[in-house]
Amino acid sequence: MRRKPVSHEEVRIMGGRVVTMPPSACKIKHAPEGYCFVGGATYCYEPIERLWRPLVRQLRKEWPRYLESAEYRARKQQHEQRKRMIYRRRPLPPWPPVPPSIPRHEYRYGTRRCQRCGQAFLLVRGEGIGRYCTNACASKARTAGRTAKRAEARAGRVCQVCGEAIEAFRSTKLYCSTKCRVAEHRAAHA
Repeated sequence: MRRKPVSHEEVRIMGGRVVTMPPSACKIKHAPEGYCFVGGATYCYEPIERLWRPLVRQLRKEWPRYLESAEYRARKQQHEQRKRMIYRRRPLPPWPPVPPSIPRHEYRYGTRRCQRCGQAFLLVRGEGIGRYCTNACASKARTAGRTAKRAEARAGRVCQVCGEAIEAFRSTKLYCSTKCRVAEHRAAHA
């Protein structure tokens, strides 16, 4: 049985709220005989409150600062735009957002696996389908995608002066050395 409280590094936090939960910080609750939870599940994960209280307390302290942040303003603007749309695929989240509280598991999805690290995690109720277990995994996955695209853009570059292959650090590099760059510049301005 886990004793260590849940920390920022173990959960994904979006919009000032916890979006994912580690299964080790929850206990399994079975449905009474003949009943099932939403989506037909016969069990659900219930957070162990004493493990969640320190994190929720910390998030509540940070809540006023979040309400003044650029992320909050962007979410508010996005909410207003969605409200004006005629066709919506899913219901809008409540506005204004509520302060952080102990999260509840989304019964329909069960345990999920992080697409980056493969670690098991649980989705919080009302948060849709998640891909990553923590903010760090989501950030690294985004960065890896950008890194791959940039490497692809740099691949196969050759020097415009001597035709030698370039191992470029950026996609706009045109010459293999300073010598070639200066030679090209002098030829252009001669």
